Amino acid sequence: MAGWSVSKILAREQAALRKRSEVKHYIDRAMQFAMPWRVEHGRGRTAFEQLFDSSGPTGVHRFGSRLQRDLTPPFSRWTKLEGGPLIPEDQVEAVNRRLELATTVVHAALDASGFAKASHEAYSDLSIGTGALLAQEGDDNELIRWNAVPPWALAIEEGASGRVDNVYWRRKYPADQLAVLWPKATAWPERVRKLIAEGKTEEVEIVQASYFDLSIGRWRFDVICVEGGKDASAKILETENRTNPWIVFRWWTTPGNPWGLGPLMLTLPDIMTANKVVEMVLKAAAYALAPPLMVAHDGVVNPDTLRVAPHALIRVARTGGPLGSSIQPLAMNGSVDLAQLSLSDMRQNIAQNLMARQLPPESASVRSPTEIVERMREFAFDTGSAFGRMNHEYIPAVISRVLDVLDKKKVPGIDFDELRIDHLILKVRVTSPLAQQQNLEDVERGTRFMELVKAIGGDELLTATVNVEDIAKFAPLMGAPAWLPRAKEDRDKLLNAVGDAAAEGQAPPMIQTQGAPPEMPNLAA
Repeated sequence: MAGWSVSKILAREQAALRKRSEVKHYIDRAMQFAMPWRVEHGRGRTAFEQLFDSSGPTGVHRFGSRLQRDLTPPFSRWTKLEGGPLIPEDQVEAVNRRLELATTVVHAALDASGFAKASHEAYSDLSIGTGALLAQEGDDNELIRWNAVPPWALAIEEGASGRVDNVYWRRKYPADQLAVLWPKATAWPERVRKLIAEGKTEEVEIVQASYFDLSIGRWRFDVICVEGGKDASAKILETENRTNPWIVFRWWTTPGNPWGLGPLMLTLPDIMTANKVVEMVLKAAAYALAPPLMVAHDGVVNPDTLRVAPHALIRVARTGGPLGSSIQPLAMNGSVDLAQLSLSDMRQNIAQNLMARQLPPESASVRSPTEIVERMREFAFDTGSAFGRMNHEYIPAVISRVLDVLDKKKVPGIDFDELRIDHLILKVRVTSPLAQQQNLEDVERGTRFMELVKAIGGDELLTATVNVEDIAKFAPLMGAPAWLPRAKEDRDKLLNAVGDAAAEGQAPPMIQTQGAPPEMPNLAA
């Protein structure tokens, strides 16, 4: 079945833009005071001139960096493909070993593409409430092409599941780039076709629409050239996708609105107030260094020709006496110390809300380990619900999209139909530093239990109480690769051999590794 018509797509886009207008003012204000470098094209040239305090931009940058470090650290494995709960328990290890290759290929593709750069930009946008990544099939030099699109440039619609299914992105491209971006597009308007053929750099307006088609159960990605007005718009490309090309994720959500609410929105009043306070402090300092001058109207001093500068000579009628001097500074009142006190409190709130709190410098008093642990627990407590949403609608979508693109590229070892993530047969285990920290708490509790049992009754009670033979199940919780623990069959054989040796009063057998040990090179040669 055919997809949506051009008129329907543009009408849905306008409806989504009207929905965005409800929050656009707050998005613009947040970007003005915290991310002026990502404001709409043409408005950023004077954006920094309105900034007097760096708490907002610095906090957002650290927010994005911390999310990237704790959630998707570059050049690290932060997910694993594993068998789901419907896989029989005796087959889980074998399935996980088979999935190790797919996990390695996925992370290699992410590291080789621009995911690290684009994801950091999207995490910064997420501080407002909504982050968006567009993952498209690339060329042989770059398998996947990632784009992080700021929220002011998008129009989005939620689907029946509560996730963002429909995304509309309108922007302008130089004509000489159109054939590179969409080489399979053929239905260009005549004027645009001529610009492409001549290699012109004139900008052409394009709408990229991605929407879920219920009739086929897939996402359609349509590219529409709107050059020449609404009536002259033409659909130049239409593709089907098994996964959504857009990964749109929210920090928090509010009923009735697809746009998310982020920590930057919560701390925006503090950022704006701190910016205004610093502006007023700077003005007060300027008045203190160069106060306004009061000039007596005595017919001698001409304010229009008065020049106040170092070593300048000013002709006046008097420098003192009962009437006072002809020129004297205007006394300015104000307490700068009070402003500094309020700034300190606001900057602390901004850093805490944007997860940008840092440990004191080395020159400060030594902090106890208890304080550091409490800060880590506070961070986990403040971000628990938000990271739960990220693990639900962000990370599985990224991995699924990468698998889809790699399958289209015919990458060996990747079959999307076999690797479809349904969380029942196949699931994604998050192994990022934040998730691993939570898993280590489970490992720590298990270890403490075993230590307690051993302290009470020794090895005999430990063996009778704890399934010591299943200790290898701690490996995935600690982020260890699947190839590191021995297979269950090998472990059973070794345990049986140890038991037989103990029953006969012999020494336990030596553990044999597969293959002969490598020969040492002759360094003297």
